[in-house]
Order: sequence, then structure tokens, then C-alpha cells
Amino acid sequence: DGLVRQATDALGLVIFITVPSTVGLYLLREPLIRLLFQSGEFQDESVRMTSKAFEYHAFGLAFVGIARILVAVFHAKKDLRTPVIVSLLVLPISIGLALVLTHTPLQHAGVALAASISAGIQAVALLISLRRRLPQLPLKDLTKTVAKTIVSAAVMALVCHLILIWWPPPVPTTGQSHWALKLPQAILVLTVVSAGATVFFAVAGALRMPE
Repeated sequence: DGLVRQATDALGLVIFITVPSTVGLYLLREPLIRLLFQSGEFQDESVRMTSKAFEYHAFGLAFVGIARILVAVFHAKKDLRTPVIVSLLVLPISIGLALVLTHTPLQHAGVALAASISAGIQAVALLISLRRRLPQLPLKDLTKTVAKTIVSAAVMALVCHLILIWWPPPVPTTGQSHWALKLPQAILVLTVVSAGATVFFAVAGALRMPE
């Protein structure tokens, strides 16, 4: 019973943290990459290509977090075999998807999307296997957590999107130094993150989320 309770709490927290993080990283992918990396040889084309891959990597964030918790639960049950078997089954799927998707318009971003899809498959497979071992795992409670987190993240996304429309991310013009824009870019990113976090926690509190 203690393991089930701790696993449920951990999964709820992972969902509560990674879903809004995914939304925020998606919305801020280009401003963040410009702020952190744009200088020298890392120019607009590099920003565009990195943003494209980053976008699809972000989608897998929640699945990676969930899988990490589920693997730890299997280890707590002294079952080291199941996570390894699931990983070995997912690996060829990941490689196959990467090979296929890189030959689509996604190009290099296809590898990122393949990794996110594979992380989702792994998380679902582990959850199904664990459910057989721990039938008392309260999936209904986790479903409520997912639903409320999505609602909170959706309201947060709307607010952040409106801020970005009202305050477009600064982009260097011809001949302008990238370093001259680092401070405005940092202020924008911090403002959006602060506003988004405030809205997300406010809505989650209104929905009485225990997390």
C-alpha cells in the first residue's frame, strides 16, 4: 500500500511539472534558443533548425518523466527484467521511426519526434505491465490529475501566447550585434515564465489539485 501511494504521488507530481514545462518550452523555444546560443557562427538558420528539433523533443518530456518513475517502481518490486525487456522492444521502434521520419519534410527533427513517440510507447507499456503487478494502482486519480493539469496548462498557454503577441521576441536586424539583444530577450523570457507559472499555479489551486 505504501508503494502504491508513493508511486501515485510521484506520478502525479511528474505530470504536474512536465506538462506545463512542455507547453512553456514549446512556446518559448525560439526566444530561449536565441538567448542561450545565438552568437558567432550560430545564426538564424541554426536557430531555426535547433528550434525545429527542440519542438519535437519537448513533446516527450512528460513520457520520459513517467517512464523514469515507473522503472523505479519496478526496481522497488525487485523486478529488473521488465524495464529492460520493454526498452529492448522499444529500441528498434525508435530506430525505425527515426529512419523513416528523417526522410520526410521533418528531416533532422524526425529523430526528435521518433524519440518522443518511443518515450510515449515505453511509458504506456510500463504502465500496462505495472498495472498487472499492482492492480490497486489508482489510475482514476491519475486521470483526474492529467485532466486538471491540462486545463491549468491550457489557461497558462493562452496567457503566454497573448504576451508573446503583444510583445514579440526581439530579433537582430542586419548589422546589429546579437549581444545587444541578450538583455531584452532575457527580460521577455523571464516575464513569460513568471506570468505562466503564476497563472498555472493559480488555476491548479482553484481546481484544488493536491500537488
